[in-house]
Amino acid sequence: MALDAGIDLWKLPFTDARPERLAYLAENKGKVPVAVNPRAIKNPERIAKSTKVPRVPVYMVNGRIAWVKKGSEDLYTGKAEMEADVVAAQEKVKKELQITVQENEE
Repeated sequence: MALDAGIDLWKLPFTDARPERLAYLAENKGKVPVAVNPRAIKNPERIAKSTKVPRVPVYMVNGRIAWVKKGSEDLYTGKAEMEADVVAAQEKVKKELQITVQENEE
């Protein structure tokens, strides 16, 4: 049908707007897709004895993927800075909107 109209579908960009795909993207926003490691340690005793901290992938502020120690993801993604900025902005708004009511007694 598109060929009859003279449209080459291979040259057009494809955007997947299916509801399932949009729900998946909303659910997994900010997560880096990682393949399963078949060589990973499976013995729970050895995992418990290990002193190494597992590393997890995170998207950095500039969009690159970095492997960081588990628990320190917020330092690299900029979430901690953004949350601090939001809290500071909320405190500023509270101070600006604070109204005092006084009754004049004469």
